[in-house]
Amino acid sequence: MTPVPIAMVGLNRVFLDLLARAPREYAVALVEEPDLIRHDPGAYSEPPLGALLAAPYQQTLDHVGRMAAWCRDRGVVAVVPGKEYAVATAAALSEALGLEGPGPHAADACTDKLVLRAACALHGLASPRFSPAASADDIRRFYRGRPMVLKPANRQASVGVIRIDDVGLAEAAWQEVTAATEGPARVPSRPLAWRYIVEEYVEGADVSVETLLARGRVRFRNITLKDTPSDRYFPSLGHTVPAPLDAAVQQALLAAVDRALDAIGARTGLFHSDWKLGPNGPVILECAARLPGDRVPELILHAYGCNLGDALTRVAAGEDVDLPTHATRAAGIHWFTPDEGRLLEIEGVATLEHNAGVISYGFDVEPGEEVVAATDSWRRAGHVAVAADDHERLDEALAAVRRGLHFRVDGRSKALR
Repeated sequence: MTPVPIAMVGLNRVFLDLLARAPREYAVALVEEPDLIRHDPGAYSEPPLGALLAAPYQQTLDHVGRMAAWCRDRGVVAVVPGKEYAVATAAALSEALGLEGPGPHAADACTDKLVLRAACALHGLASPRFSPAASADDIRRFYRGRPMVLKPANRQASVGVIRIDDVGLAEAAWQEVTAATEGPARVPSRPLAWRYIVEEYVEGADVSVETLLARGRVRFRNITLKDTPSDRYFPSLGHTVPAPLDAAVQQALLAAVDRALDAIGARTGLFHSDWKLGPNGPVILECAARLPGDRVPELILHAYGCNLGDALTRVAAGEDVDLPTHATRAAGIHWFTPDEGRLLEIEGVATLEHNAGVISYGFDVEPGEEVVAATDSWRRAGHVAVAADDHERLDEALAAVRRGLHFRVDGRSKALR
């Protein structure tokens, strides 16, 4: 079988792993930031990557013409974004090649929360009260006696997202958010422009909705229940697929999702939207036009038998897809957040290795290294993902994992809660 030539903008190993498990073979031509390649050249020489083009794409469309010529030479039939910061360029590249994509307005709304808020407001969708922020004074003027959230409008992974309960802390919060960084493994060294938004905090359960569209038609849907702290920072601590919600709540949420996608002119691609289930109904927080992170595609694969990486690539190539409409199992992930300090030992790893329900696990900190506070989703200590026949057994399995695994930090042993 001849491999199908596609282009990925921004390296995403989870996406590549999904493509490797697809029923067809793909030849992946990768576009990557030169600085990121220089930072870790070995990451770009591993299969199944083929051709590699070093070209800037984060916050710039200046190189789309060169990318398009390079893709034409390789017969590329689909363009997919591998990273959040690649969405705008991937959308512009698909337009330049005459291929299917999210659409230019959708790409803008899915990479800037201020653009998304404006589009949703025009269509009467419930959103938090919000305002652009360019200083601590803007935060103080916005305050109405209720908790606020300050965050970048165009960043990812909850980087720089802070809850503010005391308006007297506005200056400190502004300094912290504007100093947030992701390091040389994720962003280039050239100056990038970050915008900021302040909004009222919304109470309610956190959920996301993964919607695959092909020329505006829904081809797959999943609702994920999220475990997100409500204190100062908002790193995701867990996900459950599918979300155990009653039918009326699901119906109201999916109707709101349809309105939001219509508001931004979403056309073709995978749209990962985050919502609060507030007391008056669903409230949209943000929307991305890419594969969801946090290994949610892995959970969907085990719960539905649906390979989102393959499905997204197929619709980007102009194909139709026939995908499952209901999950047959439940899957969940828990992210480790041990105490801060020097990690001495991780106890109970054998319980993961011999647990038939565990579908994956990994640690991002090793003994001897420092455990830092989980202020965003890049700073967690690792994960365990589990699949089970139903939600009750899934909860039992995840609870057993948390009981059996301990992080010994500076002489203290912390059982995961």
